[in-house]
Amino acid sequence: MIKTEPFIKQIVSPPIEENCWLFGDKKDRVLVAVDPGNSKQIVEEIDNFGGRLAAICCTHMHFDHVEGNKVLKERFSAPILIGRKDAPALTESYRSAELFGIQAAASPPADRLLVEGDTIKVGSYCLRVIEYPGHTPGLIAFYEEDLKFLFAGDLIFYEGIGRFDLPGGDFKKTKESLRKLMKLPDDVTIFTGHGSKTTIKHERVHNPFKEHFL
Repeated sequence: MIKTEPFIKQIVSPPIEENCWLFGDKKDRVLVAVDPGNSKQIVEEIDNFGGRLAAICCTHMHFDHVEGNKVLKERFSAPILIGRKDAPALTESYRSAELFGIQAAASPPADRLLVEGDTIKVGSYCLRVIEYPGHTPGLIAFYEEDLKFLFAGDLIFYEGIGRFDLPGGDFKKTKESLRKLMKLPDDVTIFTGHGSKTTIKHERVHNPFKEHFL
């Protein structure tokens, strides 16, 4: 049973309006940063929280989701976590920025490689890793089952889905991952990599791509 109040904060980073989600346990004063972009506000919010940054959790290796890794690792000595299949490309994440004509710093290498079923403790909470390849070969989501919170990166958006036409993308695997996603309870809140949060139920009913995964 969850006995403490969760901390959740959305921080939007330019230039592609990427979401970093800070998630933590207010009582134990510990949190994680999911997909830190290049916003200085991320460091400010962690400092304001006044606790310990336990990990930098990356759903995938695209530059807009990992550009803050270096700063956070140096500032807070937090380990970088990413899915095993995306890890080799992490230190060359700037290459995905070049596709958009953007210059971006690369991430340091990962400290821990994650696979399906791995867990990350965040105070009284526990994030479980679920593999959802398609947008990238190694995209993962972080699921807190008691809260029914899913940090899903670019797997799915509010009435949209992640791109599959970038290097490493795969439409067939995207559809398989979305079908897998829809097995979660309707009341799961999805914290997306871009745009507003949503729910499984909302996307099951309103997502314009639902014919591909329902």
